[in-house]
Amino acid sequence: MQVWDVIVLGAGCAGLTLVNEMIARGEAQLKILLLEERSEYTNDRTWCFWNTFNHRFENAVSYRWSRWSVHYAGEVAHCRGTYQYQYLRAEHFYRLALAPIYCSSKMILRLGEQVQTVQEGEDHVRIHTHQGTYTSRYVIDTRPTDHQRRKVVPPNVHWLQHFMGWKVKTKQACFQSNEVTLMDFDGGREAAEIHRASSKYIDGPLPGIPFIYVLPFSSTEALVESTWFGPKTLEKSIYQEHLQKYLQKIETGTYDITEQEYGVLPMSTLSTNMQPTRRIRHLGLAGGAARPSTGYAFLAIQRQAQKLADQLLRGEWDRFPNYYSARSQLLDATFLRVLQENPRRGPELFWRLFRCAKPDALVRFLADTASLKDLWEVTTCLPPGLFLKQSLFPNFSQKKEIETIQI
Repeated sequence: MQVWDVIVLGAGCAGLTLVNEMIARGEAQLKILLLEERSEYTNDRTWCFWNTFNHRFENAVSYRWSRWSVHYAGEVAHCRGTYQYQYLRAEHFYRLALAPIYCSSKMILRLGEQVQTVQEGEDHVRIHTHQGTYTSRYVIDTRPTDHQRRKVVPPNVHWLQHFMGWKVKTKQACFQSNEVTLMDFDGGREAAEIHRASSKYIDGPLPGIPFIYVLPFSSTEALVESTWFGPKTLEKSIYQEHLQKYLQKIETGTYDITEQEYGVLPMSTLSTNMQPTRRIRHLGLAGGAARPSTGYAFLAIQRQAQKLADQLLRGEWDRFPNYYSARSQLLDATFLRVLQENPRRGPELFWRLFRCAKPDALVRFLADTASLKDLWEVTTCLPPGLFLKQSLFPNFSQKKEIETIQI
């Protein structure tokens, strides 16, 4: 019976990144098996992030922008910084990440393997799939978890960033191709009307903070997303109508939808169990890679994988700290509690950040690479009373029910 050094469950972004890091460090030292449920790779998602450090998949980046904006109450905050905002398509990432694995004799990828059970013994872990049984010394589990069913106990907050995106092509120029629209809150009233029309209660509250996100590839082509921050996902028809209303508003005229995507990311203060058992470790979104206050995860996954690869080669299985610092975790928890307690002020708070903070300082803060000077620059842009109360007395101000927005 073959015994692998490590079995990686899930060969998505986290699993493939880890194995690439292992190969780059000298693949002959460990034998690794990747088990992936899907039978083939498709362009199933995109990743966007600021390039605050050089990552291994730079050659897979399709577009880069040095300008971004936030829209609120009829005003626009335009930002320009040193860092580029990058757009990476899954098909390009997979192609680049799979190439060294297919050339390796030590790293084996098996597609179409649906994991049924994981059994941990004293000195091994046994994985049962519908196609067979595999044994390894250790397991890295990158499979996604169900973020919508976690139990929340105050003062914790467990929100979701949920979105539907359309890649659209128009006949007339209507996008500003050199600037990303990170958040357009001006469609909040339209979103409220759409939600109420779909709800059995005509005057029902809006369950979250909606905005439009636009990545322009040219003056006639862009990825446009209906994005929401809130405690629960919505009917897909709501995102679709929100997108339709926005495209009508900017007068696109006739357009074709060439691609669609849908996603749900955690924005949560709930702790992540990085190592549930002695021989099993979580990585990626399952390992808390998504930044609680923003949902950004790609660069965190890169840095998680780098650290874990180094530790595996040193044989240090029992020590793996959380990716985000205690300082970042406190700031994120405070910000999420403020949003939960004051959701109607959410758009204003994001607006203040992007209008007042220096772009590079804010980007480093969002990427968890901020200096103390950067933190001061960012935090002084926000109302001190709201944030001080939530950081010092989170239980005192926690409401029994999550407040919802009434626009």
